[in-house]
Amino acid sequence: MDMRKTDAQKASDVIERAGLAETDRLRRQVEAERRRSSALISALSDATQLLDSNFVPIAPKKVKPARAAKHLTRVIIPDTHGAHIDTAARDSFLHDLELLKPEEIVWLGDHLDCAGTFSGFAKQSTHELAENYSTDIAAANDFLDRAQALAPNARHYYLQGNHEFRIDRWAVRSFTNLPDALLAIAALGYVSVLHLDRRGFQHYNQDEFYDGLTIPGTLKLGKVRFTHGFSCARQAATVTLERVSDNVVFGHTHRVQSVIERTAARTAFGAWSIGCLSKLQPLYRHTTPTSWSHAYGAQFVNASTGTFAHFTVPLIEGDSLLLNVINGLDRHGSC
Repeated sequence: MDMRKTDAQKASDVIERAGLAETDRLRRQVEAERRRSSALISALSDATQLLDSNFVPIAPKKVKPARAAKHLTRVIIPDTHGAHIDTAARDSFLHDLELLKPEEIVWLGDHLDCAGTFSGFAKQSTHELAENYSTDIAAANDFLDRAQALAPNARHYYLQGNHEFRIDRWAVRSFTNLPDALLAIAALGYVSVLHLDRRGFQHYNQDEFYDGLTIPGTLKLGKVRFTHGFSCARQAATVTLERVSDNVVFGHTHRVQSVIERTAARTAFGAWSIGCLSKLQPLYRHTTPTSWSHAYGAQFVNASTGTFAHFTVPLIEGDSLLLNVINGLDRHGSC
């Protein structure tokens, strides 16, 4: 056998030796990097311990607890009369309700008309023969549903009006004993057909007393009393203020009125009649033009003191004057 290495073998040996040398160099480089990393980690550890020994924690910033709202918005809804509601006035009011986002809503009553079967008055027009309680209930519930959807967090107070009270009067005329009369009222009365308990509404009957007040069917919130109304006099606001002798908002007359008084014994107090959202010229008044007005009430209340600013917001041919004010502030800049 020829012991001499071929040129190919010699080249292979050279490559092998070069590879071993390169591998050794890389190993030494890795070891050097490892030593430097260990030294750096040790230095960082010492520095961290020094920082920890000198660290003074910063006291967390005290967060003030959220304050209760200083003011609340209250909306007062006058007579709508179920199926006799004016749709343009209704839609304008609902648009305002969405803007105002009230915390409280007071329903002043007569949101059911209870005409037809339950009216004790003689019918004046053939149109009245078409009236029925089912349509009346459906229209009232539709309006309540819409209002609740636009003010989902509001507290609701519902006062029975003289039209809702027609059910009670019908029951007294129709039954000869109290249990049957009460059963009929429970089944057909405003609390049941408008689902007020399920809605979470507080409700106030026209023939019951509340909160120690001397006028039945009357609610007091803060410094204001609310009642459906008991006078249709030409100057009903004056009559009502004289009888209540306190701030009072009422419906019933369908007219917009207000009167403010001041006595030596107390500061100013007033009465506000806030119109209606029902049709301004119903057919049963076809021979007598009305002096009714579309409007509703809005109050801005100091939640701690109960003091308030009252506004009766007119709705003119379906146009809310509240929108005019808001648009004016947007155009000229609000403060």
